[in-house]
Amino acid sequence: SLEVENNKDIKISIADTGIGIKPDDIKKLFTRFTQVTDDSAKNMEGTGLGLAISLGIMKQMNGDIKVNSTIGKGSCFTVMLPDRQTGRPTIYNSVNQGRLNVSYIKNCSILVVDDIEINCVVLESMLLDLGAQEIKSVNSGRQALEYIAQNMQTQVIFMDMRMPEMNGVEATQAIQKLGYKGKIFAVTANVSEQDKEICIAAGMDDFISKPVDMIELERILLKSTND
Repeated sequence: SLEVENNKDIKISIADTGIGIKPDDIKKLFTRFTQVTDDSAKNMEGTGLGLAISLGIMKQMNGDIKVNSTIGKGSCFTVMLPDRQTGRPTIYNSVNQGRLNVSYIKNCSILVVDDIEINCVVLESMLLDLGAQEIKSVNSGRQALEYIAQNMQTQVIFMDMRMPEMNGVEATQAIQKLGYKGKIFAVTANVSEQDKEICIAAGMDDFISKPVDMIELERILLKSTND
């Protein structure tokens, strides 16, 4: 269901009639790499990141996610988003504090690559808050390669690591073979030392973890300015 409160705030509720969640397990739902399951559900797949990432996105928008569940009857997840005009923080003023060169970020051409559209939308919004204006998004490594082939002047690429057909490492290597000289930053939910080493070995300049944190995003952009 979708409700608009006070003609501004938005509440979205999604309910199911599944097995339900125990009260003690609800606290674990939004913890990274944690799955709530039982002995009869060994075939359940996933990394345990979906809800953690979702909550991170909501927090970036000053929103929240609430859960109500009854064992044997099902669960209801409610997403609450404040009015964009009053709820969205002025990130550029509160975070950047003049550290980013205004002219540079305004004119910096940026490519966002992610196979999930909402991830592109969120990262674009954060970049806009930091003052960026030239932003393009594509939804696959293959599209990124084709775009860069025609737009070699692109200065920064934010590259999702896990994508079908052509993953972030493969796309990065293919783009570099074109002679691309800009910065390529990995955007990944995998933050182990081995994963970091893979990013750097592939020729990426740095990485940022999901859900993307505004302070880290600013750090990455500062790196592209100073290097």
